[in-house]
Amino acid sequence: MTPTDPIPFDPELLEVYGIIRSTPAWKDVKDSMARLAPLRQPAAKPYDQMDLDRDNVLRYAGILRNSSDSIAYAICLAAHLARFSKTQVFEQRLNEGFQALSTGLDLPALAEADTRTELDRCLRGVFPNQKIELPSLRAPAPAPAPDAPQQPRPTSETPDVESAAAPSGDPAADAWRNALERVLTQIRDMDPLNIDSVIQKAYDVWQARLMAFLSTQPEVPPDIDYLRCRALNLPPGMILRGRLKNVSLREWNEAFVAGMSETGVTFPVPLWFSLAALGALGFDVPRDLSSVKSAEENKAASEFISKIPQTSPPKGLLILRVTAESQTAGWNISTSMPTLIITPTDFLREGKANLQSYFQPRLHGVLIEVGRDEQPAAALARANGAAIKEKLPSVRLGFLMAAQPQNAVLPSGYNSFAIMPTDAMDAYTKAFMSTS
Repeated sequence: MTPTDPIPFDPELLEVYGIIRSTPAWKDVKDSMARLAPLRQPAAKPYDQMDLDRDNVLRYAGILRNSSDSIAYAICLAAHLARFSKTQVFEQRLNEGFQALSTGLDLPALAEADTRTELDRCLRGVFPNQKIELPSLRAPAPAPAPDAPQQPRPTSETPDVESAAAPSGDPAADAWRNALERVLTQIRDMDPLNIDSVIQKAYDVWQARLMAFLSTQPEVPPDIDYLRCRALNLPPGMILRGRLKNVSLREWNEAFVAGMSETGVTFPVPLWFSLAALGALGFDVPRDLSSVKSAEENKAASEFISKIPQTSPPKGLLILRVTAESQTAGWNISTSMPTLIITPTDFLREGKANLQSYFQPRLHGVLIEVGRDEQPAAALARANGAAIKEKLPSVRLGFLMAAQPQNAVLPSGYNSFAIMPTDAMDAYTKAFMSTS
């Protein structure tokens, strides 16, 4: 922000990003304000439902007052995160800051009180050695009596949201604005942070978060360095959502691939992330890391897994999905059927570690997903079935199909298949249970 940037206040953004919850919605309040505006003219005449429009404006103003602390925290955090955006236009940087904040904290999924608590906690992370005071405006706002609505008169004092929520000259409203301006000035004047340090601190908290999740301990919530990395579009902020209880099966599988890949990128995802992903998918976390190529990765992963309890989960499945429109996209994690779902290319690609000996005793079988207009034999060739059998020689191989293809013939030696299973357990039942 520069000294000339106004305090960013856009009710629509606050609603979209889950910072406030409102009934009525801002778009409806804007319509009410537009209809009320002509009443400011001396010759204005009343109109039907004028009282409802007035009540909408006053009710929304009350919502803003009750959410004033959350709004202030969010504006400050978005302004801070906007500093990490590469965009030149202030409004766009700010919007990216709000987006990183909302998605990183999963704000739309939180209750209003939890939203306030989380925003407050993260703002304290921006100023770890300072006490930040942002006063609330949660004093009752003017509101019509529910059983006796009064007809508003045509007057120059017909309410609008901003003046009703924080009227000029109101000591509490002025104190709120002044405090917000002071914090925004502090954010503007902060020295640039060392990005390598931000990344390292974000990964340190990721280890604690993953260990807590895999040990069924209380959640380690998203931290300010995670949000900074999210605003920077860097792996520690993008690999997963910060609230692991909300992470999907597909997202965990993508995290596994990211941690295994040798991409040569500036900020690679560490191998221990892949090992944690296997644990989250229902497998036990690999303990034998003798095949890890990098001594540094081996050391970091060994230290990480030493803190995770050992488990004895059931056998699971490996599904080699199609690259687009996979029928597994909507599946949920199964507690009774651990499942890794990746593309054949990702499975066969040489990664940071060779997990062949890990998967061999832990799989009921491998299912190759067949495209909608594809024959099983073509899918087998596309997935390089020979290479898969070479990697997992004692594991059964079958097919996952969206429908029985017309005149479909299974390749010789293959008799396992599942058609449109609802989840991993259903896929196992249809493809392998009768031959277990």
